[in-house]
Amino acid sequence: MVRPAEAAGTRWDEIDLEEQTWTIPPERMKGRKNPNLRKEKRVPHVVPLSQQAVSILSAMQPISQHREYVFPARSKPREPINSSTANVTIKRLGFDGYTDEDGKQGSLTAHGLRSTASTACNEAGFPGHVVEAALAHLDVSSIAGTYNHAKHLEQRRTMMQWWSNLIEEAATGKKPKIAGNKLKIVSNR
Repeated sequence: MVRPAEAAGTRWDEIDLEEQTWTIPPERMKGRKNPNLRKEKRVPHVVPLSQQAVSILSAMQPISQHREYVFPARSKPREPINSSTANVTIKRLGFDGYTDEDGKQGSLTAHGLRSTASTACNEAGFPGHVVEAALAHLDVSSIAGTYNHAKHLEQRRTMMQWWSNLIEEAATGKKPKIAGNKLKIVSNR
């Protein structure tokens, strides 16, 4: 549920596989690198890692752990992959365009998947403030945003595992149905 540029620039020193967390420093976060932002809002974003994310990172260790970036660029391995790599991959896989139930056409992007995740998690009944925390949305304009520094880490850990399970089940060709924090799988055949 992170932004594509944050994912592309993941560094090994941000990953703690033992704690199953990824800590993105404020200078890599949208909005948080702004020097005009109040100091208390310039904090790292801690991402709880699902079992599936830990498996992917473990698979990447022998490939790139000797480098700075988890996902190094193919032609320049001392640099991270480009933030548009995910969009190019989506397009090459043939998932770039779609038509919804109402006949409206749209395009699928890596950043747009944040909206998909937010919608799915909200419809599944996860609290909105937990979903917003996972998206690293800052509420700098309200009193609540000024005083509330809660990370909701354990609730987000549960939600991220639920989201990863949903993606994994959908990848098997089954059609997931969302029902109040419970994942019901039905065959699409």
